[in-house]
Amino acid sequence: MSADDVTAYRRIILDLYQSFANRRAMAQAAELARLLRLDLLGVYIEDEAVHELAGLPFARELRLPSHEWVLVDADQVAADFRHAATTAERMLAETAATLGVASVFQTMRGDPAEAIAGLLRASDIIVLTEPRTHGELLTGALAQSWRAALGAGASVLLLPPKVTRRRGPVAVLVADPEDRGLITAARIALAADETLLILLTGSDATLCEAAVRTARAIGLPQGRVRTHIVAGTSAQSIVQGLAQANERLFVLSCDMLSQEHAEIVTRIAAARGVPVLLVACPSG
Repeated sequence: MSADDVTAYRRIILDLYQSFANRRAMAQAAELARLLRLDLLGVYIEDEAVHELAGLPFARELRLPSHEWVLVDADQVAADFRHAATTAERMLAETAATLGVASVFQTMRGDPAEAIAGLLRASDIIVLTEPRTHGELLTGALAQSWRAALGAGASVLLLPPKVTRRRGPVAVLVADPEDRGLITAARIALAADETLLILLTGSDATLCEAAVRTARAIGLPQGRVRTHIVAGTSAQSIVQGLAQANERLFVLSCDMLSQEHAEIVTRIAAARGVPVLLVACPSG
């Protein structure tokens, strides 16, 4: 794969149904869009199931602070969705403008996971926010969005509950000198004026030299490319290998992992406190 192939990325998608009013997620999505020179699409989905529930005569909701069960007001539900969408659109526009990124806002109505799945293409990166409770990633709408992304050949940027660092090296796990993850990470490091830290799972001198050449071909000077050997591709090995890295972002390709992509990526993001970009494997 050549460096030019990374330009196959066209847009970053932020699921505002999952991360409504989350300025941190918006800022991270806009920052990556700026570094990779991509369009930013914010999508807010009105959950059709909630609308349908509000239309049922027996539907009740627990009203706080009175703790009383009252009828669900369909008009109020619709108004709440409109308000949420308007707020999300304004926040996205403000965040994108601050970073000088072009953004588009889109509203949809339907099943949130199915709506996102219908939008995704192999040229997309979707931003997902890790829940504060470990394991929630593997269930519910967020898990469905994850599976939809991989099924569409899209890449995933997983944000931890709290980002620890905003500056530092861009780290990438590499097994192939033309790995799409390596090329993507090198381009991000170059644009962000950061060092690229290449993690290797063995002491293969030929692979190491070839990976460094790939990074240099992107435009990184010798002094901004470092290498480090890790014990393996498990979450524990990767986290241990990054112990002294102080990285701002970790990148890896899905073909570096077992089928438990979500479990491994969420553990790395939580342990390191940095976003993890899982680059989709090329099809075919």
